[in-house]
Amino acid sequence: MNLSKKTYTSLAVAALAAAGLISQSFAATDADLVNARIKPIGQVRINDGSTPAPAAPKAAGGAKSAADIYKKTCMACHAAGVAGAPKVGDQAAWDARMAKGIDTLLGSVNKGMGAMPPKGGDASLTDDDIKATIKFMAEGAKESAAAAPAAPVQTAAVEEKPAPKKKEPAPEKSAGEKTYDTTCMACHLMGVAGAPKLGDKAAWTPRIAKGNDALNASVINGLNAMPPRAGNPKLTDADIQQAVAFMVEKSK
Repeated sequence: MNLSKKTYTSLAVAALAAAGLISQSFAATDADLVNARIKPIGQVRINDGSTPAPAAPKAAGGAKSAADIYKKTCMACHAAGVAGAPKVGDQAAWDARMAKGIDTLLGSVNKGMGAMPPKGGDASLTDDDIKATIKFMAEGAKESAAAAPAAPVQTAAVEEKPAPKKKEPAPEKSAGEKTYDTTCMACHLMGVAGAPKLGDKAAWTPRIAKGNDALNASVINGLNAMPPRAGNPKLTDADIQQAVAFMVEKSK
């Protein structure tokens, strides 16, 4: 006869009670306490499909929002239009790209395009993450109005202030600076892959000593990690000469 541990325990406690060694009321309590102490620490359940499996725990922190992905990964280039990236807010540039279809843009991001590495440099992004962020940027990277806190109601009297002076328009950028902004900045702003940072006098001094003609030739032919014409085949020799002259002037 096979008896469980719980049954053996109950019989033993009952025998002690019958012998008068413990009281009947204590016997019931003591048996429960003993059974609780010897209870197995776990149980094995075999699911035949009739009982639904427990839900998997949700990942901490929840899903990434398109706004968070933009700020962490995309803003560095798309806020200012670095290296030809369509600038957020440039509706004409985004309308032309969205006309190709979201799946085409998804493929470009996944594979990388121009100066942009695959997945914008964040390998953890899913296709859904990328699609949501593309739509977010195409719509001007505007935060949801529902998520923004409501402005407090102004109750106190507000002192009238004189209208601010109209700002003078920014001076027109030179052709060399424009080429730097769209092509050269991607590497020379942060010193990527050994590129001399703009304004780093120590790095530029030995290069400037070679003369602008030598520097122009290095850009046209490519040097080390820099591809020919800095990866932009549309640049003319004149464009390159102007961009080199701009960087040299800013780094003296």
